[in-house]
Amino acid sequence: TAPCIRCSDALSLCSTDIQQAIIQYAMQDATPDQPESDPATAQTNAAEGNPADTSPASVEQIKAWLEDAVEQHQQGYLVKASEGYQLVLQHDPRHSTALQLSGVIHCQMGDYLAAEHLVKQSLEIDPNQPHTLSNLGNIYAEQERYEDSANAYERARELQPENAQHSFH
Repeated sequence: TAPCIRCSDALSLCSTDIQQAIIQYAMQDATPDQPESDPATAQTNAAEGNPADTSPASVEQIKAWLEDAVEQHQQGYLVKASEGYQLVLQHDPRHSTALQLSGVIHCQMGDYLAAEHLVKQSLEIDPNQPHTLSNLGNIYAEQERYEDSANAYERARELQPENAQHSFH
Protein backbone atom coordinates (compact mmCIF):
# COMPACT_ATOMS: atom_id res chain seq x y z
CA THR A 1 0.00 0.00 0.00
CA ALA A 2 1.28 3.46 -0.86
CA PRO A 3 2.16 5.84 1.96
CA CYS A 4 -0.55 8.24 3.03
CA ILE A 5 -0.09 11.70 1.53
CA ARG A 6 -2.75 13.17 3.82
CA CYS A 7 -1.00 11.81 6.91
CA SER A 8 2.39 13.00 5.67
CA ASP A 9 1.01 16.52 5.67
CA ALA A 10 -0.70 16.07 9.04
CA LEU A 11 2.47 16.33 11.11
CA SER A 12 3.33 19.78 9.79
CA LEU A 13 -0.27 20.89 10.23
CA CYS A 14 -0.27 20.14 13.94
CA SER A 15 3.27 21.14 14.94
CA THR A 16 1.96 23.97 17.09
CA ASP A 17 -0.48 21.66 18.84
CA ILE A 18 2.30 19.13 19.38
CA GLN A 19 4.50 21.76 21.03
CA GLN A 20 1.58 22.91 23.21
CA ALA A 21 0.93 19.30 24.24
CA ILE A 22 4.60 18.85 25.14
CA ILE A 23 4.55 22.02 27.24
CA GLN A 24 1.26 21.06 28.90
CA TYR A 25 2.59 17.59 29.67
CA ALA A 26 5.78 19.04 31.15
CA MET A 27 3.75 21.27 33.44
CA GLN A 28 1.98 18.29 35.01
CA ASP A 29 3.28 17.15 38.36
CA ALA A 30 5.01 13.80 38.51
CA THR A 31 3.03 11.33 40.57
CA PRO A 32 4.37 11.86 44.11
CA ASP A 33 4.50 8.20 45.11
CA GLN A 34 6.59 7.24 42.09
CA PRO A 35 10.35 7.71 42.36
CA GLU A 36 11.89 9.42 39.39
CA SER A 37 14.10 7.19 37.31
CA ASP A 38 17.69 8.02 36.63
CA PRO A 39 17.59 9.85 33.25
CA ALA A 40 21.04 8.54 32.28
CA THR A 41 19.95 4.94 32.86
CA ALA A 42 16.68 5.47 31.02
CA GLN A 43 18.50 7.07 28.08
CA THR A 44 21.06 4.27 27.97
CA ASN A 45 18.29 1.67 28.02
CA ALA A 46 16.40 3.55 25.33
CA ALA A 47 19.51 3.88 23.17
CA GLU A 48 20.11 0.16 23.54
CA GLY A 49 16.52 -0.50 22.56
CA ASN A 50 15.75 -2.16 25.89
CA PRO A 51 11.95 -2.37 26.00
CA ALA A 52 12.14 -4.12 29.36
CA ASP A 53 12.92 -0.84 31.11
CA THR A 54 9.62 0.05 32.71
CA SER A 55 11.01 2.08 35.60
CA PRO A 56 9.06 5.28 36.15
CA ALA A 57 10.34 8.18 34.14
CA SER A 58 10.13 11.80 35.12
CA VAL A 59 7.79 14.13 33.29
CA GLU A 60 10.85 15.95 31.98
CA GLN A 61 12.33 12.71 30.61
CA ILE A 62 9.09 11.80 28.86
CA LYS A 63 8.92 15.33 27.44
CA ALA A 64 12.48 14.98 26.12
CA TRP A 65 11.70 11.61 24.52
CA LEU A 66 8.58 13.05 22.90
CA GLU A 67 10.43 16.10 21.59
CA ASP A 68 13.12 13.86 20.11
CA ALA A 69 10.52 11.58 18.50
CA VAL A 70 8.68 14.57 17.01
CA GLU A 71 11.96 15.89 15.60
CA GLN A 72 12.74 12.49 14.07
CA HIS A 73 9.20 12.35 12.66
CA GLN A 74 9.43 15.81 11.14
CA GLN A 75 12.72 14.82 9.49
CA GLY A 76 11.08 11.74 8.00
CA TYR A 77 12.79 9.13 10.18
CA LEU A 78 9.62 7.13 10.79
CA VAL A 79 11.21 4.09 12.44
CA LYS A 80 13.24 6.21 14.89
CA ALA A 81 10.21 8.39 15.61
CA SER A 82 8.03 5.33 16.16
CA GLU A 83 10.59 3.94 18.61
CA GLY A 84 10.53 7.26 20.48
CA TYR A 85 6.75 7.31 20.70
CA GLN A 86 6.78 3.69 21.90
CA LEU A 87 9.27 4.64 24.61
CA VAL A 88 6.95 7.41 25.77
CA LEU A 89 4.02 4.98 25.74
CA GLN A 90 5.96 2.39 27.75
CA HIS A 91 6.17 4.94 30.55
CA ASP A 92 2.82 6.63 29.98
CA PRO A 93 0.42 4.37 28.04
CA ARG A 94 -2.25 7.09 28.03
CA HIS A 95 -0.08 9.79 26.45
CA SER A 96 -2.54 11.08 23.87
CA THR A 97 0.04 12.92 21.75
CA ALA A 98 2.31 9.87 21.47
CA LEU A 99 -0.70 7.68 20.60
CA GLN A 100 -1.91 10.10 17.95
CA LEU A 101 1.49 10.55 16.35
CA SER A 102 2.09 6.79 16.39
CA GLY A 103 -1.16 6.59 14.46
CA VAL A 104 0.09 9.19 11.98
CA ILE A 105 3.22 7.08 11.40
CA HIS A 106 1.12 3.98 10.78
CA CYS A 107 -0.97 5.97 8.31
CA GLN A 108 2.17 7.21 6.57
CA MET A 109 3.30 3.60 6.26
CA GLY A 110 -0.08 2.48 4.88
CA ASP A 111 -1.19 0.52 7.97
CA TYR A 112 -4.57 2.21 8.25
CA LEU A 113 -6.17 -0.20 10.72
CA ALA A 114 -3.38 0.29 13.27
CA ALA A 115 -3.45 4.03 12.55
CA GLU A 116 -7.18 4.19 13.19
CA HIS A 117 -6.86 2.18 16.41
CA LEU A 118 -4.11 4.43 17.81
CA VAL A 119 -5.82 7.69 16.87
CA LYS A 120 -9.09 6.48 18.38
CA GLN A 121 -7.23 5.57 21.59
CA SER A 122 -5.87 9.12 21.67
CA LEU A 123 -9.39 10.51 21.22
CA GLU A 124 -10.70 8.34 24.05
CA ILE A 125 -8.21 10.08 26.33
CA ASP A 126 -8.63 13.57 24.91
CA PRO A 127 -11.70 13.79 22.64
CA ASN A 128 -11.48 17.51 21.96
CA GLN A 129 -8.33 17.65 19.85
CA PRO A 130 -9.18 19.03 16.40
CA HIS A 131 -5.94 17.90 14.75
CA THR A 132 -6.41 14.38 16.08
CA LEU A 133 -9.93 14.35 14.65
CA SER A 134 -8.58 15.69 11.37
CA ASN A 135 -5.99 12.92 11.31
CA LEU A 136 -8.76 10.38 11.91
CA GLY A 137 -10.56 11.92 8.93
CA ASN A 138 -7.39 11.46 6.85
CA ILE A 139 -7.16 7.81 7.88
CA TYR A 140 -10.81 7.20 7.00
CA ALA A 141 -10.32 8.90 3.63
CA GLU A 142 -7.37 6.63 2.86
CA GLN A 143 -9.69 3.69 3.52
CA GLU A 144 -12.31 5.27 1.22
CA ARG A 145 -14.66 5.67 4.19
CA TYR A 146 -15.73 9.09 3.03
CA GLU A 147 -18.79 9.53 5.24
CA ASP A 148 -16.75 8.70 8.36
CA SER A 149 -14.02 11.00 7.08
CA ALA A 150 -16.42 13.90 6.56
CA ASN A 151 -17.86 13.37 10.05
CA ALA A 152 -14.40 13.47 11.65
CA TYR A 153 -13.49 16.65 9.74
CA GLU A 154 -16.80 18.22 10.76
CA ARG A 155 -16.13 17.50 14.44
CA ALA A 156 -12.66 19.04 14.05
CA ARG A 157 -14.16 22.16 12.42
CA GLU A 158 -16.68 22.46 15.27
CA LEU A 159 -13.82 22.53 17.76
CA GLN A 160 -11.64 24.88 15.71
CA PRO A 161 -13.80 26.71 13.15
CA GLU A 162 -11.06 29.20 12.26
CA ASN A 163 -8.86 26.42 10.85
CA ALA A 164 -9.82 25.70 7.26
CA GLN A 165 -7.40 22.76 7.17
CA HIS A 166 -9.93 20.62 9.04
CA SER A 167 -11.75 19.76 5.88
CA PHE A 168 -12.00 16.98 3.36
CA HIS A 169 -8.73 16.96 1.41
